[in-house]
Amino acid sequence: MICIENLQHTFNAATAREQAALKDLNLEIQDQDILVIIGPNGCGKSTLLKLIAGQIKLQKGRISFNEKGINSTKAFITARHVAMVSQDPLTGTAGDLSILENLRLAYLRDSKRKLIIGLDQNFRDLATSKLKILNMGLEHRMDTPVESLSGGQRQALTLVMASMCSADILLMDEPTAALDPHSAEVVMNAAMLLIEEMKVPAILVTHNMQQALRYGNRLLLMDQGTITKHCDSQEKSQLNVTTIRSWFGDSL
Repeated sequence: MICIENLQHTFNAATAREQAALKDLNLEIQDQDILVIIGPNGCGKSTLLKLIAGQIKLQKGRISFNEKGINSTKAFITARHVAMVSQDPLTGTAGDLSILENLRLAYLRDSKRKLIIGLDQNFRDLATSKLKILNMGLEHRMDTPVESLSGGQRQALTLVMASMCSADILLMDEPTAALDPHSAEVVMNAAMLLIEEMKVPAILVTHNMQQALRYGNRLLLMDQGTITKHCDSQEKSQLNVTTIRSWFGDSL
């Protein structure tokens, strides 16, 4: 379980540009949760994910993974607990390396680095089994440079890379924002399959109302650094796009 208690975060504190990104936010994420977060730009969604991932230093509050707090944990150690996929597929992969080499680097993320990347047959077999989940045929192109892939293929690869090592949670920050509708659907379907295989909770931040309705068992609306609505699975099943859009008022 991921537990977030009294989380507060302020950018540019004690200056004329001071901005409170999160205000006393509390949240529990159970082991099998797929939590979808929506909200207007600047409401704190991405800040929340970056704090969980250890990309931003905690200022006030507590985040714990299975009752173990990460407040005083170094960022690179926190990163071992978290798999994260960002908006831009280019940032999550090394274009001049092959698919297989990218997967190997991801696999080594939470282990001691070695000079030899270790692309033996055992690892090829592991990579093949992971890539097959995508149903994109990438398991037959493992020596292909990643820069030759389409945006959707590259983002799907980042999902597989996220699943290559142990993690306590998968964070997805608008993972389909840069993709066309067909590629976005392929990537999200792959994400759900990988979450099921990883057996970890996940958080999806999205501006796509259809995705907010289709995926996940809990839906949160954030605004001005706080959680303003929380729908469980049953409540979520009764929502429609019109209702969700009405929550935003004039902020869309």
